[in-house]
Amino acid sequence: MLYVLAGIFSLFPIMQLDLYLPVYLIEQIPAQSLLSWTQDPIRLTSQSLFGWLVGFNGLLFVLLILPVTNALKHWSEKRLFIVSTLFAGGGTFLVGMSSNILYLFFCTVLFTLGEIIRTPVTQSFVSHYAPKQARGQFLAADSLQNTLGKTLAPLTVYLSGILSPISIFGVILFFSFTGVGLYLWLFRLYETLRRPKLEDNSQTS
Repeated sequence: MLYVLAGIFSLFPIMQLDLYLPVYLIEQIPAQSLLSWTQDPIRLTSQSLFGWLVGFNGLLFVLLILPVTNALKHWSEKRLFIVSTLFAGGGTFLVGMSSNILYLFFCTVLFTLGEIIRTPVTQSFVSHYAPKQARGQFLAADSLQNTLGKTLAPLTVYLSGILSPISIFGVILFFSFTGVGLYLWLFRLYETLRRPKLEDNSQTS
């Protein structure tokens, strides 16, 4: 239950790429030039800027998924979940701090790193921790993260009609911090439950 709840809160910022971020960029970010110091800068409208950021996100994911996964393969699952949640939530929150186009690309890098770090560990977590006799049930429960996350994530779009953009980004950051807190609780609980078993095994041996 804690794992599913933590996943829902942690996925909330990641899912904003298709929900609140296009609303914010189209409504709040002015048209501007990419590489404005060159002789023929590319002029991007708010709509085309969103397309560029999504494309950049996809390109980074393809290019970095293997290097990042290999570089972090010795990290604990706890650290991976927490760092990925902070990167995704923090990167999304920082989007609301400036309308500069290069700054927005930097925020996309942070956001995408959070997405990349999370992907491998979510695929192995259930198979690692679930009891063998109930693995199918745990895998089914694991799918609730995406299902319930997609149900909850559009909340930002509804709130955008009554709250300021910075308040919406604050809500996104709150969900991220809540996800971190739930992951910390999850692994602390796991260690607490695991300790008596280790002590029993040591006494038996």
